[in-house]
Amino acid sequence: MAEDPVAEVKELISPYAGNPGDLTRALHRVQKDLGHIPPDSSELMAELMRVPPSRVNEVVTFYHRFRLTPPGRPSIEVCLGTACHVRGAERMSGAIREEAGAGLRYVSSDGLFDIQAVRCLGRGD
Repeated sequence: MAEDPVAEVKELISPYAGNPGDLTRALHRVQKDLGHIPPDSSELMAELMRVPPSRVNEVVTFYHRFRLTPPGRPSIEVCLGTACHVRGAERMSGAIREEAGAGLRYVSSDGLFDIQAVRCLGRGD
């Protein structure tokens, strides 16, 4: 992240500022460039987007792809879709979480690993 994260967030969402309907687009842009949505930027984003801070929080917590913490390196994706579930994905996921020391959607305490649940990695989308 830049030396001044507030200035960086302002710059990233400036094309969307003042248009509440573009909140999700603005959040995607911030996450794309910063790797996550800095929790301390919610008030600023709400002010610039002209929405209540609760709306920013609502959107960030509703969509599972938004992150409030920086991702680990590497980010491990575990498929928990129906076909994988039937084949034991929960057991595999548990073993990975135990070995990495991280829970789903959380980064390990050493900041190295990040485990994300996804659906159907084999679809090819």
